[in-house]
Amino acid sequence: MIEATFAAVKDMTTARLRVCCISNNMAGLERIFADTKTMALYPDFVTSKDKPLLNFLPLLQQHGIHIFPLMDVSKNVVIGFLTLNEIDEANKQIEIGYFLGSEFWGMAYAREAVQALLACLKEQGWQRIMATFYSGNDSSEKLLVDMGFKLEGTEKDAYEIHGNKHDNVIYSLELV
Repeated sequence: MIEATFAAVKDMTTARLRVCCISNNMAGLERIFADTKTMALYPDFVTSKDKPLLNFLPLLQQHGIHIFPLMDVSKNVVIGFLTLNEIDEANKQIEIGYFLGSEFWGMAYAREAVQALLACLKEQGWQRIMATFYSGNDSSEKLLVDMGFKLEGTEKDAYEIHGNKHDNVIYSLELV
């Protein structure tokens, strides 16, 4: 099931976006990870300047986090990426993530990408979709609520981000 899902996500396109391969778009991904506004609400281990992306990507994959770069087709530029992780094929549950470079905020790219991803996951037979974010990321919360996700719970002070404790906020959506 998961291999078919990965293949379907890799083929995903919308009116403005398409998923592209990692190997040909490392510079675009490096730009996203180097964007201090984008990474402001991510733990220090993600935003560490001493860990090049080439070393970081295998670490993510080792922890079961799969990255799918997003490209604006008209500009031919990587604008962010989607993630899939916490994969539970037996219960048809999967966690999604979405990240955009700050220069692309406020243009409804995240909504477009998440809508396409949810449609793809539903078509692939996934029934329960999880999404998490760190407290303070109001835009992510608004997007998830607007898309029908429900608050599942909060892990208090789960992460340290730039010297401050943040909650891990967990949302879910049933696709059945």
